[in-house]
Amino acid sequence: MAYQESHWNPDATSPTGVRGMMMLTRDTAERMKISNRTDPEQSIKAGSDYLHWLLTQMPDSITQEDRIWYALAAYNMGLGHVLDVRRLTKNWGEIRIIGLM
Repeated sequence: MAYQESHWNPDATSPTGVRGMMMLTRDTAERMKISNRTDPEQSIKAGSDYLHWLLTQMPDSITQEDRIWYALAAYNMGLGHVLDVRRLTKNWGEIRIIGLM
């Protein structure tokens, strides 16, 4: 993930305010209890902890095999947005994320 997010650059920044190797928001860094998003060790630990937390937040209706895909999407666009998309598309029938990687 660090390569995808920042190409391993500990000083990476984005116009949206995310920073560090794992491109964490200030809120996520605070939630994961780190003080320096540009410190590689803190960034990787927080990114890993955040991904784990996202996995625990997935609704039971998401199959085990799909949970990682939803968690990765939530890492990038936010858990609320992923859950909103699921709610909005509920009437479309089965939604599966397959073959992305």
